[in-house]
This record gives sequence, C-alpha cells and structure tokens, in this order.
Amino acid sequence: MKKRVTTIVLLVLLQLVQAQAQQAPAIHGSVVSAEGKAIEYANVILLQAKDSAAVISTLADESGRFHFTSVKAGTYMIAVKQLGYQQAFSQSITVTGQPVTIEPIMLTPTVNQLAEVTVQGQKPLLEVQEDKLVLDVAQSITASGGNGLEVLEKLPGVSIDQDGGITLNGKTGILVTINGKQTNLPAAEVANLLRNMSANTMEKVELITHASAKYDAAGNAGIINIRLKKGLADGTNGSITAGTGYGKYGKANAGINLNTRGDNFNLFGNYNYLYNKRFTTLDLKRSVTHEGKTTFFDQFNYRPSFSHSHTYQAGADFTLSKNDQLGILFNGSNYIMEVDPRNTTDFRSNPTAAPDSALRLKNHIDTEWFNYTLNANYKHSFAQKGHEITADVDYSGFDFQQNDNITTDFTFANPAKPTYSQTLRSDVPADISILVFKTDYALPLGQGTQLETGVKMSHVKTKTDILYEELHDNVWRTDETRTNDFLYTENISAAYLNFSKQIHTFSIQAGLRAEHTMAEGESERAEVTDKKDYLQFFPSISVRQQLSDKYSIGLSYSRRVDRPVYRDLFPFIFFMDPYTYVKGTPYLQPQFTNTIQLSGNYNSSYTLTLGYSHTKDFFTTITHQDDKTGIGYASKENFKDYYNYNLSLIAPIVVTNWWVSNNNVSVFYNKFNTVFLEEKLDIGQLSGTVNSSNSFKLPNALSMELSALYQSPTVMGAYHVKSNYNVNLGVQKQVLQQRGNIRLSITDIFKTSRMSNTINFANMNMDMDSRWESRQVRLNFTYNFGNKDLKPLRRRSSVSEEEQRRASQSN
Repeated sequence: MKKRVTTIVLLVLLQLVQAQAQQAPAIHGSVVSAEGKAIEYANVILLQAKDSAAVISTLADESGRFHFTSVKAGTYMIAVKQLGYQQAFSQSITVTGQPVTIEPIMLTPTVNQLAEVTVQGQKPLLEVQEDKLVLDVAQSITASGGNGLEVLEKLPGVSIDQDGGITLNGKTGILVTINGKQTNLPAAEVANLLRNMSANTMEKVELITHASAKYDAAGNAGIINIRLKKGLADGTNGSITAGTGYGKYGKANAGINLNTRGDNFNLFGNYNYLYNKRFTTLDLKRSVTHEGKTTFFDQFNYRPSFSHSHTYQAGADFTLSKNDQLGILFNGSNYIMEVDPRNTTDFRSNPTAAPDSALRLKNHIDTEWFNYTLNANYKHSFAQKGHEITADVDYSGFDFQQNDNITTDFTFANPAKPTYSQTLRSDVPADISILVFKTDYALPLGQGTQLETGVKMSHVKTKTDILYEELHDNVWRTDETRTNDFLYTENISAAYLNFSKQIHTFSIQAGLRAEHTMAEGESERAEVTDKKDYLQFFPSISVRQQLSDKYSIGLSYSRRVDRPVYRDLFPFIFFMDPYTYVKGTPYLQPQFTNTIQLSGNYNSSYTLTLGYSHTKDFFTTITHQDDKTGIGYASKENFKDYYNYNLSLIAPIVVTNWWVSNNNVSVFYNKFNTVFLEEKLDIGQLSGTVNSSNSFKLPNALSMELSALYQSPTVMGAYHVKSNYNVNLGVQKQVLQQRGNIRLSITDIFKTSRMSNTINFANMNMDMDSRWESRQVRLNFTYNFGNKDLKPLRRRSSVSEEEQRRASQSN
C-alpha cells in the first residue's frame, strides 16, 4: 500500500510539472470605507465576468490591499465581503498582457446596525484559510492573562486532559511548534512550557490538519503552530501588559514587547513574567484480587504548586541588499516550581468498612527548567517573484533539575502492627542539546505553478541520571532498584520535493518527503541498549476545486510518523507513592499514520470535513498491576491498530452586526485493536465535542465574549473517558484613545471541568477522577505605544520545533 501511494504521488508530480517561465499578468486593488479609510481582512473573490464563476479568492491585508497573480487574459469582476458591510462589486476588468490596478472598492455599512454601535472592519477570531485554521489570540477576551494550554483549547476539535495531553477530533499525535519550530520536548514538558507561557505573548495560533511535504513528517493528528508577537510598525513601538488573577490562589503576569525598525534593519524583543499558584487533585480507587482475597485501594493526591516563569526573545533582521536578508534570533525561558504533594491511601478488605491500614505521604519537589534557542537565518530572493532560497541553523539547549524529598508513614488498624516510616529523596538532572540545519528552495514555474525542495538535518543528544536514596539509621543509602541512567542520541536526515499548481478554479499540491532515522538509547546500569535505523517515505497530495464564488471542495491524503518523546524511552521509575509509579519503555516503537480527508467550504467560512485515519503501532499509556504486591504502574505501550473516523463542522454565524458566533461540532469514532496482558482488546466508541465562542460588540467601546465547550464520553486505548464541559465569560473596554484595553474574565464559571477515566480490563479495575483550579477570575491591562503604520521586514522562526517538542516532553 505504502509503495503504491508513493508511486502514484511521483507520477502525479512528473505529469504536472511544466516549465512555464513566463510571468502572467496580475490584478492589484484595495478595499476602503465611504470615508476612504482602509478596511482590513475583507474577503475578495475574483469572478469570471460572463457567468460570475469564481476563479480564486484572497483576503485583503492590514492596509486593505489585495493582489491576484498569474491571472490569464480575459474579462473579470471582483466581489468583496466583510462583516458589518454590504457586499460590493468592481467594474468589469479586462486583462491583457500587463498588470492591472483598479480603483478602490468602497464598502458601505449594513443598514440594520444599532445606532450606538460603530461597526469597523475587524480581524475574525477564527479565520479559515485553504490549508489551515487561524485563531487570532488578540481577539479573544477570555484568553487574556491565561496561559498557552488554555488558548489551544479554543481551537475547533481540540481537547486537553489534566496532564496537558492534546487531542484533535479524538486523535492524539498533535505536533506543537512555536514560530514554526519544533520544541523537541516530551508531552509533559510541552504542557509545562505552555502552562508557563503567557497568552499575552501569542499573536496567532495556526491549526494545520494537512501539512505538505515541506513540513516534518511528525504529527499524525495535525500541527499546531504558535506564532509569538513581534512588532509590526516602522520606527519604535511596543506594548506593555500587566494583570492579576485569582482562583483558589493568586496569580500575576506582566510583559513588555519592543520593536524598532529603520530602512535596512529591524530590532525586536520581548519579556514576559508569569506567577501561578495552583493545585490539582487525583482521586484513584482500585481493587486488587490475589488468591481469592480482594483489597480495595482508596488513594487521594492533592498537589498544590507555585511557579515563577520567565520567557524572553531578542532578534534582528538586516537587509544586506535588495535581494538578501540576514536574521538572528534568541529565544529563552526558565521557570522555578515548587510542589508539595500530599497523598493518602486507605487499604480495606471490605469497601464499606473502616481501613485495615493506611499510608500518608508528604513530598516536596523543587524543579528548575531552563531552555534557549539560537537561530541564524538567511534569505536570497531572485528577480522572479517567489523565486527564493532560505537557510536556517539552530542550536537549542535544555537543562532540567528536579529534587524530591518523600516521607511516607504506614499505620495499621491492628495495634499489634507497629507504625513505621520510609524516607526517600531523589535527584533527577537532565541535559538535552539539539543542532538543526535546514535549507529550502522555491521556484515559480509560471501560470500558478511552483516547485519547492529542501533538506533538513538534526542531531539530538539527551543525558539523564536519576538517583534515589533511602534513609536508614540517619544514613542515606542508594536505592539500587530505582537509581538509573540513560543516554540517547538521534540523527534524522530529511529531504522533500513539493509541487503545486493553480489551473483556473482547480488547484493541486503533491509532495514526497524522505526521512532517515538513526537512534540509540543506552542505560549502563539497567544493561539496556536499543538501536534504530530506518528510512521511511511520506507522500502527501491535496486537490481543491472552486465550484462557484461560494463553494469549494477538497480532498487530501498524507502519511505521517510520530516518534516517542525521550522521557517515554527512559527506563526509569517516577515515584508517586510506594504503590503507584510511572515507568519508561526503552523499546517503544514509532507509530505511522495514513490519513484521508474530504472537505467542503461555503462562503470561505463554513467548513465540513470528513476524515479517516489508520495508525499502526499506536503508542498510548497503559496501566499494569501486580496482584501479589498490589503495585500499579503506568507506561507507554504500542497497540497494533488504531482507527479514527471523524466528521467536523466549523460554522461562524453572524447573528446580528454586533453578535458573531463561531461554532464547531466534531463527531468521531475511535477504535483500538491489540493484544495486551495476553488478552485481546477490541474497543470502540462514538464520541463528540461542541465548542461555541460568541463575540459581542457593545456601545461605549465595550465588547464581550462568551464561550462554552462540551466533550462527550470517549475511549482512549483501554481507558473509558467521561464527559466534561465548561463555560467562560470575558468583557473588554478600550481606553486611552484605543491604545489601551482592560479585560476582565472568568473561566469555567460553574466549576465543571474535570477528567474522569475508568479501566476494566484483564486484572485491572480502576476509577480515576482529577480536578484542577479551572475557575479563575482575571484582570488584565494592555497599552500599545509608538508608531503603528508600517510592517517589519519579515517574520521568521527557528527550524527545530519537532526536536524541541520531543525534548520538552522528556522531563
């Protein structure tokens, strides 16, 4: 199957590539109000004059300008749509052999607007583009003062569990990138990174469900790219932000963003601070049967924590000549966190009787995390527009240190059994280094045709040691059963070829990516060595047909891979209490996914998507239990097959000219098939999510946002996950001549967010219920200063996001 698909993609590429060097004419124009002011982000559609058939559509930029390139000779007209305005059309446009610049197209407000409300062209909260969905974080009132994880949950179909795990339409395997760069961190540390990232640093979040061969092959469910803020104006400009919040504990955030631009340079930087004191709880009930006797475990864990996090960025772009640009970028973050878990476990032979014995655990965890990325990049533009070559080199470092101090007291109902205590401490340092080089070449072939190719090489090295010691007679002695070490190196070499062509109302994009992976993991103490060496091909193809000025359909296929995050490979034991821990799996294999999507779009707004995916060797968290000792532990394991069928609808509704509702409904069926614990697991369930975000424009420069999310029961691996929902509200007031705004919000108004799982399989019977500080009140103020008229030289990012993502999830 894989070889056939690869052959088909190559044949499509060979048949469609045509050397068409001549540049076709273009149409340039702008959209303005009756007062002559630019209207930004209007939907602009190029139509055939003879039958009004749609040719292609685009969005006007921040200055109201738009451009159509590679337009064939003929007669056209242009339609323009924007929220709060009546649709407008241009005069007839005749295209011969030269570029055409038309008169500005004027929009007039809709007649049924409220007298007190002035409707302005505004950026939509959610913008549907051909290859992605874009969330404008600045437009979300309830996001202000929050963190990165809370922002991601606003994306259609996205769900986040209590550990920060991200799913899209029921599928795991989301690749999170920042400014187009992989984090290379494990899932747990990506979650920590996003929890400690202020939403005020984010400009946009892009959801890409079908990525071309240009992207790394990781991320079977899709790619979420977080674009951080960067100055947008000529001269010197910036913004300052300060805020506070309260749930059960207090919070605070502050930040500054600066940008200065001259004729041949652009300097930018920002700093943000976040203080967050919060808590999580885990209520775990399980039963263990051994030799006809059943013991009931009733475990409750309360984890209060507080953290100080700092994120910072500095960079510069230089125009060396008309065609050459050079950039440097530094990103960094560090946080300090203290956690004081308190764990109680009661043991009963009768579930309704008093405990036969109990343990009480106290722990104090100190965690320090520091990471940085250095990036240098170069871009050369040739004479032909779109003909360019770029090169990037990244070096990233991650330093992690965690210390635990654990005291456990054991008590018994039988007075003949004496009470005793156990004291442990652990030291877990980790160092990760990542070096990445990438170059891309784009060649326009004329008539809407483009060819792209490139290579990428990455080297990752991670070293982790874990030392456990137990106190005996006031002397610390090494616990050999838990102490371990692990050294992991990985080299990935990749190359791709991508072809795209626009033929009237039909567009096609096809590509092939090859990735060669060499990896080795070694633990001297555990005497474990695992080597991997494999070459894989990842074809992708998508076609789209514009049926009319309002309707379009698309079909896509791709093959992708997800490699285990580094922490999941470590042969370590991460201690929760004497009967509960998490363990790594050194022999965990990568998972491969084939995905097909059929989508339809109406009016560049409503999108209906039908999808199917099959994942081979799907890795997921599984619980193991030793009936003799009563010990339970969780680890990642490979399942044989995972199937996902999904249907998703994105429906933005303009209720009135002051009320816009962005809605998403996702229905999916998850099915898992494997043999685990010598028993066959065949499980599936139909599930769904509903997400609605409503924006209201009110008089006196006020606006309001009301959002709600519902997640139905579902299955993930061997776990049954119960339903979950929440409601959020925010109000914003613009002040200081619209340069400042004050935002007040409350999240999870009814305090309903929770994560509840059940597993009843083989010898395991367990219920888990987790809660966290989901209801919070936040107050934030932002002030923008300086010039706001012109744009910076360019926006770039580093190239090591996938590597950094897997690293962040490894500690």
